Amino acid sequence: MIYFQSSTLKGIRHGFFGSTGGVSEGLVASLNCYPYIRERSQQIDDLENVKQNRSLVLKVLGVSAPDVISSNQVHGDTIVKINQHMPADFADADGIITDVPNLPIGILTADCVPVIYTDVQHKIIGAAHAGWKGAFLDIHLKMIEQFNAMGVENKYIKAVIGPSIQQGSYEVDSAFYDRFLAKGERYKKYFYPSVKEGFYQFDLPRVVYEDLMGANLFSVDWVRLDTVIHTDLFFSHRRATLSGTSIAGRQLSVISL
Repeated sequence: MIYFQSSTLKGIRHGFFGSTGGVSEGLVASLNCYPYIRERSQQIDDLENVKQNRSLVLKVLGVSAPDVISSNQVHGDTIVKINQHMPADFADADGIITDVPNLPIGILTADCVPVIYTDVQHKIIGAAHAGWKGAFLDIHLKMIEQFNAMGVENKYIKAVIGPSIQQGSYEVDSAFYDRFLAKGERYKKYFYPSVKEGFYQFDLPRVVYEDLMGANLFSVDWVRLDTVIHTDLFFSHRRATLSGTSIAGRQLSVISL
């Protein structure tokens, strides 16, 4: 099982897990941590496989809990606060925050940007799913507002961005480009022309990174690995689509007090 950690979160249990070290088979081999795709419209893995994979993740992190707590991610900006264990898909949300120990929270991705947060005293943790829609809605910054509401100033917050699709792999059309430029001229720097006329390469994780840096946090780290090109490490929806299938597993990013 291969996973990645940040030295900035030393002393707190966390990890950005990939696709290896689990029990699932076929197109979702092997550490697939979610049984559905397309807003639960299609089941792609056995529920028992997913349960076992998520248990393996917790075992590696040394967390004693029934499961990683993850929501039904809908590419929005809703963040929910929890104070007890919750079942999978307990809410339509793309962010979770808690100040309760031994409640491991997680984000499921297959190219989108996972972001985990804590404060310098490790009293609060957060996890956000920032696909392009979530990033457009500033979910990564709205998580900071949640920390503020719980009494933590920006200068005491740490954030780590996990592996995701990188600019060289993220081709978008002109309508996508125009949408971001309508939000602000500053977004122009996150695009460069693709080899295909009328298309662009978009740097989604850098949008998240520079926004977080601009929020004057205690620290911002970034695991700069491309989920698309590292075929032996990560699941990737973009890679699956390019290969002619819509089926890709989901990897898990976890943090726990």
